[in-house]
Amino acid sequence: MTGNPQRKTELDVIEFCQHPDYPTGCESVALYMLLEYYGVEVTPDQIIDLLPKGPQPYQDASGVWHGGNPEREFVGDPRSSHSFGVFNAPIAQVAEHFLPGVRTVKDATVDDLLTILDAGSPILAWYLIDPARSVVYRCHWLDEKGETVRWPGGEHAVVLCGHDDIHLFYRDPNTGKTGTVFIADFADGFAQLGGRIVYYPFGRR
Repeated sequence: MTGNPQRKTELDVIEFCQHPDYPTGCESVALYMLLEYYGVEVTPDQIIDLLPKGPQPYQDASGVWHGGNPEREFVGDPRSSHSFGVFNAPIAQVAEHFLPGVRTVKDATVDDLLTILDAGSPILAWYLIDPARSVVYRCHWLDEKGETVRWPGGEHAVVLCGHDDIHLFYRDPNTGKTGTVFIADFADGFAQLGGRIVYYPFGRR
């Protein structure tokens, strides 16, 4: 034995960079890569056009901040560098429009991820744009229902495309390249973002 990790799974998801057209559109671009894996003819612009959008945070005359809720909509516009992002449910809603059968989960575990990857299904996962940093909640506002939204600074979305004994491999919309991260290191940032995933349970058809 050499002691080197033995690669177990690697799925041929395309690489695609969100810049310069979609500076805050990592989730939409990640969905584009996920759908392309299944042969769906779609563009990032079609995804973004269908994605529900809420107002970018703004301050009213009383000094109170208001904005959209990422649980229901993209906060701002993915084509704007000043916008925020969106969570799993709205992305799954758009995914279902282009390819039925999508699943979305919160509080998924690393074991869940490995099982899904081994079944031949890449995973859109919420992670950190800088894995060396933790989530920081610097921004908060009220949504249209009066609920407080606390935005996780550093939020990012990637497409997990494989693993070996100690690493996960992912396509990163921010760089347009493939990243490699220790499974143990990924688990922390992934959990901070709520263990959110979107995937198709049928592998490549």
